[in-house]
Amino acid sequence: MPILFTHLISGVLAVGVLGLLCRRTLIHPLFYLWGVFAFLLPDLNYLPIWHPCMAGEILPSTWEDLFTGLFTPHPPFLLHCWAYPTIIAALTAVTYRGGWRGWKYLAVLALGWAVHLTMDGITLT
Repeated sequence: MPILFTHLISGVLAVGVLGLLCRRTLIHPLFYLWGVFAFLLPDLNYLPIWHPCMAGEILPSTWEDLFTGLFTPHPPFLLHCWAYPTIIAALTAVTYRGGWRGWKYLAVLALGWAVHLTMDGITLT
C-alpha cells in the first residue's frame, strides 16, 4: 500500500490543475474538497482491518517512502477494483449529455479513483 500522503498530494495537484483549467465553471469550494477525497476514497476499505502499526504507512519517513509500492502490481480487492471508476465514468458521460450540472463531481470521482488504482498498481484481473 503506497503511503496515503502520496495519494493526498496527487489529489491536491490534480484538483488544483482542474481548478486552474476550469476556474470560471468550478467555483464551489466543495468541489475541491470532494476532488481530494476522491483520490483517497479507495483506501476506506482498510478501515475495518485497521491496526495501529498501519499508522506508520500514512506519512512518509524517508523520500523513498513516497514511492514505495507505487505501481507494484496488486490484485483488485473491495474498493480497489476497476469496475467502480468505469461505472462512474459511464455515469459521468450520461449525466453530461443529460445536462446535469453535477457531472463534474462524478468526473473528478472517476478520475481520482482511477489514478489511485493506477498508483496502487491494481491489475484488471
